[in-house]
Amino acid sequence: QSFMASQRRPDERPKLSKRASNVYREEEGLTELEWHERQKEYWYWVSGYAAMGLLAAMIENELVWYKVGAEPRGRLCIELIKCCCVGTTAAALCYLYLYFDAMIKVRRAKGALFTESFLHSLIRSGLWSWFVFDVCVLLPQPIPFIHFDIPVQNGLDKDVFLYDSDAILTSLMFLRLLFLPRLVSAYSVLRSEIGHRASRFFGRQVDTWMVMRVTLTRDLPTLLALTAVLLISGAYVLLTFERPFYAQDPGKGELDEFEDCLWAMIVVVTSVGFGDVAPHTRLGRAVVGLFSLLSVLVIGITFNLIVNQVSLVPEEKKIVDIVLRSKQSSDTKDAAATVVQMCWRQYRVNVKAFNAGRRNVEIRNHPNIRQALMRFRYCSRMAKQARTGDSQMAVTIRSLQASMAALERGIARAHDSLVLGGSGGQPKRE
Repeated sequence: QSFMASQRRPDERPKLSKRASNVYREEEGLTELEWHERQKEYWYWVSGYAAMGLLAAMIENELVWYKVGAEPRGRLCIELIKCCCVGTTAAALCYLYLYFDAMIKVRRAKGALFTESFLHSLIRSGLWSWFVFDVCVLLPQPIPFIHFDIPVQNGLDKDVFLYDSDAILTSLMFLRLLFLPRLVSAYSVLRSEIGHRASRFFGRQVDTWMVMRVTLTRDLPTLLALTAVLLISGAYVLLTFERPFYAQDPGKGELDEFEDCLWAMIVVVTSVGFGDVAPHTRLGRAVVGLFSLLSVLVIGITFNLIVNQVSLVPEEKKIVDIVLRSKQSSDTKDAAATVVQMCWRQYRVNVKAFNAGRRNVEIRNHPNIRQALMRFRYCSRMAKQARTGDSQMAVTIRSLQASMAALERGIARAHDSLVLGGSGGQPKRE
């Protein structure tokens, strides 16, 4: 039903402005922008069904671990959940086909010449690698009525742990989190009509990589949400890989609960390294090592985003510059007044000493006066640097204005020479 509901009738298309309907070309009765909207809608369904399949697999994994399938009724429930997982994956694959078909229609609307065959168009457009990657991400899942144990040795001459096949496949299903960047890109305002107009004007494509760069450098809530999803997912995968160790030795109790695994992931990603918990299995160490490498990227992006958030906007910078220049001018005046006042006082002292027949103290050699002069020179130099920076900026602006005026005059002369053709004001025939 959801598959048929996505096929809108022509009268239910998204309404575009009159200018958009004139700018964008049509492909099979829909414009390029309308195919973009269809593409976003199909990706919503792909992500939704992928998330529902992952949730069903996690529920099945927990039921298997807590021995719910020991009874016939519990085993039937587990098999039904597996069938639901397979059904959601099949629906996600159908919408994935429609998603890539919409991408091909978008390129056709832009003028690309592809055949009607989906496979041939997929290869010619260069989208086949992404299609194969997405299919490979969706395929791992628990299979109904198939259940076996996978032995994994924990190093040379060490214990062998038995992992459930459904647990391994459920852990591989977390690769579906790679769909999150495209989902965030679909919700971004850069995918709106004005974003497509700007991309056509500047000759740049608003792709997922561009949207993610904007998100990671400007949108702090989205970055924190993505980090939280990664932490929770990594904690669950670590818990799945560490359970066989604690099943053989229940007395340890370090990473046998989800809260402990989440704490371990937070310690790893934040690069704190308390050392109170550590994985004991080879697969658990692989997960922790992967997240430790990922923590370098997460911390760098977070710090960069925080710096961008707390940095001043141009208007605030102008206000700060005006206040600082005023303060520097006031400090220079105060330093000059201090120098004059101290020199005058020392002059009066020297006059009295001369009249009394005592030795005078040279003004330039007086330590207090020399210190006041040094402060005055420093304040004067700082104020001069500020004025020089302003003057250099003004000179740069004036030179840019002169260059723009000269360019406009050159364009006007070129236009006159092309249109009039130097024939006494008569238009030149092509």
